[in-house]
Amino acid sequence: EVSTLIDSHSEGVDPERLQRLSELLGVDRAWNLTAASDGQRRRVQILLKLLKPFRVLLLDEITTDLDLLVRSRLLSWLAEECDARGVTVVYCTHIFDGLDGWASHVAHVEQARLRRSAKAEDVDGLRE
Repeated sequence: EVSTLIDSHSEGVDPERLQRLSELLGVDRAWNLTAASDGQRRRVQILLKLLKPFRVLLLDEITTDLDLLVRSRLLSWLAEECDARGVTVVYCTHIFDGLDGWASHVAHVEQARLRRSAKAEDVDGLRE
């Protein structure tokens, strides 16, 4: 069950943080991971990754398999973490839908080379 997995990763974790993440990701502690959908398993993975506070977080295509509502709530929570705790999130993606106003900077990497780096406000199509 998911509850056993969460318990094994949550020692020393703020219970309010655990509760908030569980709610925003829609994680049910009673889920059986062997019977869970890809999206449910992905939400559990994200929950475990975010349980403990971080200073720098690298996320690669983290919203894959998430529905639009959960994706939106997760991105809002990450933005709050950046503002409230001064953390840095490096979010690697090729899907820019719904990211308006979210990123402060954008780097375009192609074939292992940095092609462009700019403030998000200077990149057409990313402005609110």
